[in-house]
Amino acid sequence: MFHLLGQHLPSRTYYPNNGKYDYFIVDSIQRNEKWITVEKKQYIAEFDNATRYNDMVLGKMFDYFRNTRTVILYLSDHGEEVYDYRDTMGRRIDTEHITKEVIDYQFRVPFMIWISDSYRESFPQIIDLMKKGAARKFMTDNTYNVLFHLGFIKTEFYRSTHDILSEDFVPAKRLLLGKTDCDSIINEK
Repeated sequence: MFHLLGQHLPSRTYYPNNGKYDYFIVDSIQRNEKWITVEKKQYIAEFDNATRYNDMVLGKMFDYFRNTRTVILYLSDHGEEVYDYRDTMGRRIDTEHITKEVIDYQFRVPFMIWISDSYRESFPQIIDLMKKGAARKFMTDNTYNVLFHLGFIKTEFYRSTHDILSEDFVPAKRLLLGKTDCDSIINEK
């Protein structure tokens, strides 16, 4: 298990400060909203650089484990707004008025399973389950069930109904902050 630093704010502190990783610069940010300033473009560029660096670290992990029988599950703990659709940065949530955009930028997170060729060859049935599970609605609270499944760990704590790789999976109501129905907001017209 690895805990990556990710891209929290201030993003500039989440990748090496030696110029080598400054791929995105102010001029790379092609935004023209009236509230976007040069300083805000700099923050966006730094966030993009931190994201690119995080992806590079993941790539090195995949390469390191490529010739072993390995499965890697990657997810983020939360999203981050960096002037994506409004004049704000960070995690600003009006809990009484959660919008689809807030969900998209602050609550929807990457959830990815990478598998080595050796794991794929050893457990082809898992690949079929991954394909079926890819489109299922899921909350990261239940990630432990997926880990138990992928690691063939037998425990009384495993709940097949909460495991997106299980034929027994039952989608649960996805609540944000313990009370807001995520899907009702996403599906609003």
